[in-house]
Amino acid sequence: MVRIRLKRMGTKGRPFYRIVAAPSTAARDGRFTEQLGTYDPLTEPATVKVNAERALYWLLNGAQVSERVQRLLEKEGVWEEFLKQKPAKKPRRKPVKARVKEEKKPKVRKRKPRPQPEETSAEAAETEAPGEAAETAEATEQA
Repeated sequence: MVRIRLKRMGTKGRPFYRIVAAPSTAARDGRFTEQLGTYDPLTEPATVKVNAERALYWLLNGAQVSERVQRLLEKEGVWEEFLKQKPAKKPRRKPVKARVKEEKKPKVRKRKPRPQPEETSAEAAETEAPGEAAETAEATEQA
């Protein structure tokens, strides 16, 4: 991938930069593909010279730009020209219509009625209870 970035030149304490198109894997001050301009931050105001035609060529062919170079290109008006010529992005997928989820009724299982306990045991419990109550009542009266 190609990046448009600054290559530092000059001496210690007196920086001077070249604006270059270089492979992204190359060192900051290493090899470059093409020199696109210069930037001198020491002059007042800072001097920027850019070959706009070649910079647009690299930008339109997919070169990535460093933050500082992007600001310099904006000052020179090259970045706005690039945005005008830049092809519009194609959508990756067709837009999906929003689906409305219908509320589903919870499934209700119909259960078979439980078999009722045998009536004979229920009747027996009822008959035993009054009898026991009577016996306890008699025991309390005798005492």
